[in-house]
Amino acid sequence: MRNLPLLLMLLAAGVAGTAGCKPAAPPEPEPESDSAPSMPSQPVAAPRVEEREEIIVPDLPGMAAAPPAPTAAAPDFRPAPSAAHAWPDVVARIGDETITRDEFQNAITELKRMMHYDALRRSGGKAGLPPDFELDETGIDQLVNMMVQERIVLHLCRKAGIEVSDEEVQTSLEKGKSQVGSEEAFEQVMKATNMTLEELKARIREQILTSKFFATAAKAVIVTEEEIEQEYAQLKEEGRLDKPETCDFAHILVRADHANEASSASAKAKIEAARERIVNGEDFGQVASEVSEDIDSVQRGGVYEGMQKRASASEFEAQVFALPVGELSEPIKAPDGWHLVTVLARHESTPFTLDEVKSGIQQELIRRKGREAIGKSVEDAKKELGVDIMIGSAARKTEAPESESTDSETDASETERSETGPTTRPEDVEPPNMPG
Repeated sequence: MRNLPLLLMLLAAGVAGTAGCKPAAPPEPEPESDSAPSMPSQPVAAPRVEEREEIIVPDLPGMAAAPPAPTAAAPDFRPAPSAAHAWPDVVARIGDETITRDEFQNAITELKRMMHYDALRRSGGKAGLPPDFELDETGIDQLVNMMVQERIVLHLCRKAGIEVSDEEVQTSLEKGKSQVGSEEAFEQVMKATNMTLEELKARIREQILTSKFFATAAKAVIVTEEEIEQEYAQLKEEGRLDKPETCDFAHILVRADHANEASSASAKAKIEAARERIVNGEDFGQVASEVSEDIDSVQRGGVYEGMQKRASASEFEAQVFALPVGELSEPIKAPDGWHLVTVLARHESTPFTLDEVKSGIQQELIRRKGREAIGKSVEDAKKELGVDIMIGSAARKTEAPESESTDSETDASETERSETGPTTRPEDVEPPNMPG
């Protein structure tokens, strides 16, 4: 879950046998640059297919990317005393179990610490979470509901007789420790999270339990050929299966420091001389192999295949896509020097075929149906156990079946749920990727 300590996020990736973990994501788009990008020669990866449901289930181990190990202790992110003192000793009841104020305070601290290191990672270490950051009422609602959700899932695991051996926990721990690095780095992260080894093992055990529970749910799911074809047709109609337009091109690069006028002029003169040779009949690839300073492509005559057309294309990319196939460009100025380009082929945007994405669609439907089944199990368990939340704007009581309740009370409860909105942010439920 998103409120896991930093160390658990690092170690969770070591848990084996996880069902439903998302496959590796397609490569992230490269940052904007006017220089020629390094072009892949492999086929375009299939697109991400986002999940439409927002059923809340804990993340499976390894689903979230772990932030880097801290080099210094994080600020004190314990809740402000004024906020903590306003909470009752028990913030939620789930049947006979309780979530205490201390447990909730620890969860807030863990969540804020994770947000801090995530902010550091995203900013390249420049800016973390402000020390005085506090969750607003919506955040309080979401966190307590996630904790309730977690307790219910663990209850369902016990009810199903799912067990985790000490050996499984230790194996997961050792795999995670190897990813952290040295024993010293492990101790540093342990210290930063203020967590004992036994507490860590308990959390890992819970994660493996839920992983096995989700795997059991996935095994019971059946996806038909008709369902796969219907999903494919819908995704295709929505334009979510379109391959981007691509082109194959060859280029010659002469590097230059444009801040130095002489360097820029000298590089441009070399590119113009190369262009003159090609215009007079010499082979582009041969000239590129003799003149180009792009070490990534010089051995193949300057050729790049499959450059994708992007909405935020650099000036260099825009000029390449505007060039007719077979035509030789004029010298193109870019931050890394001067370029000469010829387009070899252009490939229009076309949808992925069913065969190309069938396996990915099948896995996505299995995952979706599994989440639906788990969501129903959780809702049924809520009714069976009775859930009472005592803090936040979402504080409400779902009575156990034997308790008396009127239709008007039920309607009021449903109205309150609709007004408070979902109990987790969309970003807290990781959308799966379509395998390429």
